Amino acid sequence: MWWSKKMRFLTTEAMAAAHQQAESGHLAAGQASLQTALDSITHKMEGIKKGGLDSASGETFLADLRECHANLASTRMYRAKGQQRLVGHRQCHMNQRSNNIEMSWSNDDDTRAACKRSVGGTRPSYQNKKKDSMMAKARRSSGYHE
Repeated sequence: MWWSKKMRFLTTEAMAAAHQQAESGHLAAGQASLQTALDSITHKMEGIKKGGLDSASGETFLADLRECHANLASTRMYRAKGQQRLVGHRQCHMNQRSNNIEMSWSNDDDTRAACKRSVGGTRPSYQNKKKDSMMAKARRSSGYHE
C-alpha cells in the first residue's frame, strides 16, 4: 500500500512542523501545517475509496491530524494536552515508518533493490548499522533465519 506510506510521511512531517511552530508560539502556523496535510490526505482518500481500496490507515492519519489540530486552538490547550498528544502521535507514526522499512528490508527483494536505486546504498535511509545489528540479534534470539 504505497499510498499508506505516503500518507504516513505527510502526517509525520506535518506534525513535526506543527510542533516546531507551536513551540515557537505560532499556533496558527502549526494549525495551517496540519490543515495542509489534512486536505492532502482527504483528497487522496477520496480516490482510494472510489477505487475500492482499504482506507483504514488513512482514516487513522486523519483522526490523529484532526486531534492535533484541535489541540492547537489555544496556548493553554496546547500546554495542557496538545503538546504531549502531538509528540506522541508523531513518535508513533515515525516508529511505524521505521518498522515498516525493517520488515520490507528483510523480507522483500524488490523493495531492497528499489532502496538501492533510490538512495544509492545498501539500506533504506532511516536504517543504520546500529539498527541492523539490533535487528539481527533479535532475529537470532527468536530463532528466525533468513
